[in-house]
Amino acid sequence: MLATYVNPKTEPSAQPRIAIPKRLDLASAASCVEECRTCFRHSQKVWLVLDFRDVEFIDCCGVKALIQIGKLAWTNKFRIVAWGMKPHVENLLKDTGCDLFIHFDSCLKAA
Repeated sequence: MLATYVNPKTEPSAQPRIAIPKRLDLASAASCVEECRTCFRHSQKVWLVLDFRDVEFIDCCGVKALIQIGKLAWTNKFRIVAWGMKPHVENLLKDTGCDLFIHFDSCLKAA
């Protein structure tokens, strides 16, 4: 289960943020997509912040989930911003093309 910092169902005008699990893999990918789908459906904002601070591992199912989230974001006119990425996670997302739809901000990197 993912941690949604701001629930768009109860606070539709608040900025939605979702904590990506430590391992974004086969076991967590589907719930990640569903959590984002809920945000897109209920939020009044146009940005979704994905919190990557705890992420240590992403497998092919995790990359597929991020691509699905990117497609959903585009369909729903949302933008995705990554927060707190470690260098190896950022490199993976760039190598797989996820940086085409996930905005990286240098001030939002992990310490």
